[in-house]
Amino acid sequence: MSIRKILVATKPLSRSVHGSKPLSGEDARLKNLKEWQAFFQKPDGVPVYLKRGMTDRLLFGFIVIGTCVGLGNSFKYLYEEVIKP
Repeated sequence: MSIRKILVATKPLSRSVHGSKPLSGEDARLKNLKEWQAFFQKPDGVPVYLKRGMTDRLLFGFIVIGTCVGLGNSFKYLYEEVIKP
């Protein structure tokens, strides 16, 4: 099978780069995006990863705890396999 036949056969599977229109000033998605940008760019001293309140704090806390537990287990495993007789 030639490369040309493969490309022709897979053409319907590929996305068109020029298939969508750019967002205009009237589009609700653009307005929503601008609101989120304004919200996250406020100079209120809060880091971006904590701007949305308690949900972000909980998510960040779970990620930090999970990372620490994972690192602890990794070091424990290395200690048991390498150092401990």
